Amino acid sequence: MPVPTFGLMLTAPMAKAVRLGLGAFRKPPPLRLSEWAAQHFYLSPESSYVEGRWVAYPYQLAIMNAIGNDDIQEVTLQKSARVGYTKIILAAMAYFAVHKRRNQCVWQPVDDDADEFVKTEIDTMIRDVPAVQKIFPFYNTKSKHNTLRQKTFFGSMLHIRGGKSAKNYRRLTLGVAYQDEADGFDADIQNEGPSDKLILKRLEGATFKKFVCGSTPTIEETSLIASRVKEADGLYRYHIPCPHCGHSQPLIFGGKHEAAGFKWRPAEPESVRHLCASCSAEFGQQDYLRVWEQGIYRDENGNWTRNGVEFFNADDKRIPAPRHIAFHVWTAYSPQATWTDVAREWISAKGDPGKQKFFVNTTLGETWKEKVERTDADALLARRENYGPERIPARVLYLTAGADLQDDRIECTVWGFRQDAKDAPPEAWVIEHRVISSDPTHDGAWSDLDSLLLETWKTEDGRTLRIGAACIDSGGHHTSQAYAFCKERSGRHIHAIRGMGGARPVWIPKARKSKKYDAHFWIVGSDTAKDAIYARLRKAGDGPGHIHLPASVDKAFLQQLTSEVVRTKYVKGKPVREWVLPPGKRNEVLDCAAYALAALLARPVNWAQLERSQRPDAPAAKRWESLLNLKSTRAEGLP
Repeated sequence: MPVPTFGLMLTAPMAKAVRLGLGAFRKPPPLRLSEWAAQHFYLSPESSYVEGRWVAYPYQLAIMNAIGNDDIQEVTLQKSARVGYTKIILAAMAYFAVHKRRNQCVWQPVDDDADEFVKTEIDTMIRDVPAVQKIFPFYNTKSKHNTLRQKTFFGSMLHIRGGKSAKNYRRLTLGVAYQDEADGFDADIQNEGPSDKLILKRLEGATFKKFVCGSTPTIEETSLIASRVKEADGLYRYHIPCPHCGHSQPLIFGGKHEAAGFKWRPAEPESVRHLCASCSAEFGQQDYLRVWEQGIYRDENGNWTRNGVEFFNADDKRIPAPRHIAFHVWTAYSPQATWTDVAREWISAKGDPGKQKFFVNTTLGETWKEKVERTDADALLARRENYGPERIPARVLYLTAGADLQDDRIECTVWGFRQDAKDAPPEAWVIEHRVISSDPTHDGAWSDLDSLLLETWKTEDGRTLRIGAACIDSGGHHTSQAYAFCKERSGRHIHAIRGMGGARPVWIPKARKSKKYDAHFWIVGSDTAKDAIYARLRKAGDGPGHIHLPASVDKAFLQQLTSEVVRTKYVKGKPVREWVLPPGKRNEVLDCAAYALAALLARPVNWAQLERSQRPDAPAAKRWESLLNLKSTRAEGLP
């Protein structure tokens, strides 16, 4: 760079000093991410098959440039394993730190994953990429600016977070965000919402916001990455020309009854070839590698791009870049895996649902279509009965409540119960659902909840009922306030609880102690409670086990009550059932129902005694005494 002298005579050392000083103000020429990576990025030996300078595969170029393209705000990649996604986002982190100087954060599913990502990927990248090390003065030093959670560069910061806790999505001002293995995140982060939506909140206000979300997909019904693909402006697949006829087409696995895709002779995976969708000629992996540089990305509407910067419609006319672009890439595109290996994997997986699912997810990069158990909200809407909170059915004997805490509100459902026979499940009624629209950090919200739990309800035959027990969620939001509220009201059988999945009882009688808050809480087997609730929602007719629904509840309430689906996953080859909330759905009503059911088990009920105490001829004092001092065995017919 020439040094301006302003008419002064500068010695060589002075000129050098001026040159160095002005160098800090020199702005490098703008580069695409793929160009910058080709010049600067390096594959570290600890996390790469082959150490050395980065050379992108043709199908990676457009993805990289879309990430670096300021006109594109969101990039979603539904992928298989072995396509280079981790290295792409690592190169992007270096690019945005060095070339564009933007604050960034990468989220991994859990804290341990985040720690491992720093050790094996980020730290080695800083060590082996001189351009990054040059802007990181804390390299190889112990500093608050060089930790497993934060890297401070000249002009920007890189944060690293686990995705399990809601607090890891707060207090971050970002220009670029990455979500790695999105389908490994919880569907709802401690009742605050889906992980991708929480991440997008951290980008609000950024001049050039960028959210990169990638994952190997899982179950179709509950896959976050599949949900994001549906939200995108287009799903782009890499099309290559047929080596024989030139027809542009994506590589597909195909199937036994499909004309195009992978085909091989029985028990001979080495014979695998790809059949052209147009001329039906077959070509092998080496044929593909001879034409892969001629490939383009095309979406379902015919829009296409060769480089992730310039976009065209089906008529080859230039169009603006999409705001949210989605890509799909699978193993067959990568030279790191042979097509023979792909065919061999499928042959090995046939007949084993667990292996087949693994193949579809991790080799094809597709969602696994699985039969899920669900309950229809529309069917329940037609089943509502003519009662409401102002007059509840005469058969109701006992009330409980379950409350779920959110950032800006408390939701609470009151349920009624009756059990006519010791070995029969209780009959249940939804009585009322309330939303206390007040911040739970304020005393007013808890005062309103307390008032609700002290209310009374009139039955059709003139009896007055009040809530006998309640469970308040303390596992996510406002833990300290929930503990304090319940501790002061333990004499009213108001319990602080935490929901926990897996095979465990709905109510575990032994309390646990929180040393931090000096308070007790109880574990609720939420999966088991949901099993019971869904089974009884499907039960037709009246009587034991039936759940009655009032005319006062609307479709939104019933959609939340039936929002989750049960799926089967395979752990060490064995099927395991689990409840999952699909992306974009809410489940506060279902959580409240599970907690209300737990409250029924938390306080044993002598149903015969309770019914006698509520007869008109029973003394009023004894009626309330019996109601508030019930002594019995636990309710039968429940898990």
